[in-house]
Amino acid sequence: MQKAHIVGVITPQVLENIHAQSDPLLSHEIAACSFLEIRYDLFPDRKMWTSLARTVQALQPKAKIIATLRLACDGGRIPDQQAAARWGDWKRILKAKVAPHWIDVEQSLLVENKPLLTLAKNLGVKVIASCHDFQKVPHLTELLEAVGNVRQYNVGGFKVAAMSMQAGDCKALYQLAREQSKGFTLFSAFAMGESGKRSRLHSFTCGANLSYGALGKGVAPGQIPVAIMNLWKHKKGLV
Repeated sequence: MQKAHIVGVITPQVLENIHAQSDPLLSHEIAACSFLEIRYDLFPDRKMWTSLARTVQALQPKAKIIATLRLACDGGRIPDQQAAARWGDWKRILKAKVAPHWIDVEQSLLVENKPLLTLAKNLGVKVIASCHDFQKVPHLTELLEAVGNVRQYNVGGFKVAAMSMQAGDCKALYQLAREQSKGFTLFSAFAMGESGKRSRLHSFTCGANLSYGALGKGVAPGQIPVAIMNLWKHKKGLV
């Protein structure tokens, strides 16, 4: 069984708590993360975006940094109509003195983001293609179509996060991980929501090697604290 990578999500509140030393557990949780995802869209001051990767890297030098500029349709703060306008922001982020190791790009917008994919490749930055569904867990055929589309772009990672509405509806995600994780450096397939909580951990046993945890208050429905995820992966020997 492969190693389980935990992604800690960095928000303005997380950095504020770190600097204020208001949460003694937080630094230990950050140290337990293989990856730290910076949710740039949650930081209102764009002037600080070029220094965020350097700030976060200092918190956990061994972690790989993932940069995310999430649109509103995917649960973010950037208006959907500004999707194309992110190109300028991405260039500044990727050309910063300390740049992220990975960027998260929406699977549905890979065609529109070809210049960004080229820039990332030229700078040695890898790409995770992500899919989100806040209404349901898609049928397996839909998930397979998404993965097939992503493979055409030869990116390093694939992520799907879908909303679980009832117990047992995560089976398609588990099957996807079992059948499609090969060929990707990073593969994440889990469900959001209360009934999807278990999938954030169980997906590791099905072929996924990446899952997202909360550092303090979660930013997605059903997100599990990093401390709990870390205890679980050590218990399962996924280290």
